[in-house]
Amino acid sequence: MIFINKGTKWLAAGLGAVVLICGGSFFYQKQHFNRNIEINGVKVGGMSVAEATQKLKTTKLNNNVYLGEKLLVKGSDSTNSTNAVSQEKVQEIFNKQFSLFPSGRSYDYQAKGDSDYSYRKNELRAAVKSELERLNVSRTAPKDAYAELKNGSVHVINAKKGNQYDVNKIMQEYDKQFSDNQIKLTTAYTQPISADSKQVQADKAKLEKLADQKVNYTVQNKTYTLAAKDVINSAKIVDGKYEYDAANLKKKIDDINDSQSTLDKNLKFKTTGGSEITLDKGTYGWALSPIKATRSITTAFEKGDSNLNAKSDIYGEGYTENGLGYNTTSNSGIGNSYVEVSISQQHVWVYKNGTQVASLNVVTGTNDGNYNTPTGLYYIMYKQTNTTLRGKNADNSAYASPVSRWAPFTLDGCGFHDANWRKNWSSTAYLNDGSHGCVNVRPSQINQIYDNVEQYEPVVIYS
Repeated sequence: MIFINKGTKWLAAGLGAVVLICGGSFFYQKQHFNRNIEINGVKVGGMSVAEATQKLKTTKLNNNVYLGEKLLVKGSDSTNSTNAVSQEKVQEIFNKQFSLFPSGRSYDYQAKGDSDYSYRKNELRAAVKSELERLNVSRTAPKDAYAELKNGSVHVINAKKGNQYDVNKIMQEYDKQFSDNQIKLTTAYTQPISADSKQVQADKAKLEKLADQKVNYTVQNKTYTLAAKDVINSAKIVDGKYEYDAANLKKKIDDINDSQSTLDKNLKFKTTGGSEITLDKGTYGWALSPIKATRSITTAFEKGDSNLNAKSDIYGEGYTENGLGYNTTSNSGIGNSYVEVSISQQHVWVYKNGTQVASLNVVTGTNDGNYNTPTGLYYIMYKQTNTTLRGKNADNSAYASPVSRWAPFTLDGCGFHDANWRKNWSSTAYLNDGSHGCVNVRPSQINQIYDNVEQYEPVVIYS
């Protein structure tokens, strides 16, 4: 006979109970989700795979969109659809969350349902983005840190935070929640670039290098040494490009123009008769373009170029805007090849390389205030043979005058040409019987002018 004491009985009973509990727990766990499990935001804790699948199938999507705890966009109820996830996918999620013993761990599993989510992907998405952008209008944008060259030294300006929403980041989160029962977005703010960022530090190094640059800027026969730290008031780099406040550089360019340029100036001129006169302003000459020159000089600073010629920075007026006479410094910038016209003497002289090659009487525009030949410094725009000049007479009748030689010097139609119709060639003809502003030349003498002038050569006209 075998004797079993009471202690052994209780131990056996306890072990049996544990086995029964563990077995029951295991059996339950094999059939039911853990209690804090969600699928696409729908609570399925304690449910079987079939029950969870049915709940997902019958639970309508909530199209209200929240940002944090705040309702951002109220979606359309009429377009609610269910998030029908296949039982196979629910089973896959069940297998992932399975634990031998019950777990209180919370987790929201994501599973793409059978819905196409077209409303959420299109209308609702557009509404959410639009609302975020609308709210941002009244919010403060962050200010990135940046490096700045100012008054000859480089400093880093710290960033300032704002409260504008990071629309792209929030929308990226939205795109991950198409299948959620309810869309709850986390608030995200646009962050500024910090002062210690690689970009700001790289810009700082570039500006420090820029501040040390010097350019020898040659204008005709003079060279100006320009130091970046002296002529640049401030500079920074935005989106990889330099931005300047170069007021000091512009002032320097203006000073150079005052000293050397010939455009739009009353230049001194010595006439054939020996008189020193001041010419009226015309279209001949050149000047530095402040925009072109600033761009050229600052680009040279950026590239580290130490020498630069100003020729590419000049401009002009009239028929050509390239600027004329830049390579000429003699005779007030007019040079030694030009045409000289005296209205009071009704005479033209042509000079070629300092030598007078023609001298002839002409008839200029009628001295009545309407057809006067303009005074000033102009230039031969172009040369043309066998053409017809057309225009209007004082009585508004049209005229068409064939000429064999034509060399205009103003944009409104004044130039040198032969005039075979003219009968009055007297020295006083211009007072009442002159031209419409052109310089009339006898047909037999026109080639003395035409053959001895070149395009863009100066034309000096004075009273």
